[in-house]
Amino acid sequence: MSTEEGRRLRVGWFTPLPPARSGIADYSEEFLPELARHVDLEVFHPGGTPTGSVAATLPCRPVAEAERVEAERPLDVRVYQLGNHPDHHGALLEEFFRRPGVAEFHDLSLHGLIGGTTFVRGDAAGYLQAVRASHGEPGAQAAKAFLEGRAPPPWESRMMEMTVNRPVAERATGLVAHSDLALQSLKALAPGVPALKLLQHTNDVADDPAAFRADCRRRLGLPDGTLVLGSFGFATPPKRIDRVLEALGRLRAEKPVDLLYAVVGQAEGFDLEGAVRANGLGDCVRIVGFAAKPEFLDWMGACDACFNLRWPTAGESSGTLHRMFGLGKLAVVTRGGTFDEYPDALVRRVRHGDGEVEDLLAVLRALRDGRIDLAAVARRAVRFAREEGSLARNAARLAAFLGAVAEGRRWPEEPADRLVDRLAALALAEDRYVAHLAPKAAAALGEEPS
Repeated sequence: MSTEEGRRLRVGWFTPLPPARSGIADYSEEFLPELARHVDLEVFHPGGTPTGSVAATLPCRPVAEAERVEAERPLDVRVYQLGNHPDHHGALLEEFFRRPGVAEFHDLSLHGLIGGTTFVRGDAAGYLQAVRASHGEPGAQAAKAFLEGRAPPPWESRMMEMTVNRPVAERATGLVAHSDLALQSLKALAPGVPALKLLQHTNDVADDPAAFRADCRRRLGLPDGTLVLGSFGFATPPKRIDRVLEALGRLRAEKPVDLLYAVVGQAEGFDLEGAVRANGLGDCVRIVGFAAKPEFLDWMGACDACFNLRWPTAGESSGTLHRMFGLGKLAVVTRGGTFDEYPDALVRRVRHGDGEVEDLLAVLRALRDGRIDLAAVARRAVRFAREEGSLARNAARLAAFLGAVAEGRRWPEEPADRLVDRLAALALAEDRYVAHLAPKAAAALGEEPS
């Protein structure tokens, strides 16, 4: 991608990098070599000594050096990778507020990041100010209830109600989101700011999912006939692993079943081992913990189905879910949020809260009894990964978007986005009205109504 002067666009990319235990670090590690085909990159990270291919092939410096680097040779555009882990994104957020740029939201809600960089670090006033800036006096009252000990942390219980992302969206020179939910929410906060939906890419695609599954099981020493299930990434309370364990315990109580459930990721925020014992599953649960990418992919590849539950949700789009599709796995997800945007043929959705364990149990029974055609799911999942998660296409689209932002050119929106924007401007975006117009709009756009 070139600027108007004919030279290549110069992009500053602000991100965690390996060895940080972060899905966003992995995202950048995979994405940047492809993006480098189109633009010149300067990569800035929160600190430490990065490892991996990006650190070996691209200029990588701590965020604290960004001002010096830019003084020597100005950047055309900055891109900030934003998620909710304060250790990985706190320094990036501080730099964003000093020098705004394009904000790429991996989580729609930034409440965890804001809370972790203000209140958790002793700045209660800063936390209250940030909440008020996004949510006015009602939000400030909710924050005060927490600060006074009358309510739990809102970033644990009210992340989607109190996203605390307005100051970022309004200051951004461009917005990048990975779902329709996030895109439309951000556009409502910052109308007129260029915005791009960029579906998560899928870098690991199995040409033959069945053969890959067999190879993974052989490497891990797992028998072919065992029903293997897994949860991946940080094992935190929102991943609902305790509910999965409860459902597995009930499944085992019904009749014997040869199964293994692998938890692949660092446990945080709850007693995972205690939950395994409480459900009598010590003989069929493997707590793998953090795994480097080759082992991580082996465990995912060995699975018959994977759990990718989230509640409460931060409006995140899961790179792990896209890996599951690429390896041909059935994904069991939580109903709602961004998960509702994926084809029904690739996922099984379960409720959160009341009915969650019953829904999980129903899926487990269907897997146990062979009532799900996993081979057909695998074919559809891999096709989806290839067609919708192309790394090369995503890099080219983002490079074009960044060029438009840098040059102040209008970014062409999808027809459906323009329709929603117009309805919002006319105050006609109420759900029933949109539902009434959807079939007509789909027909006009040559699409099947959803």
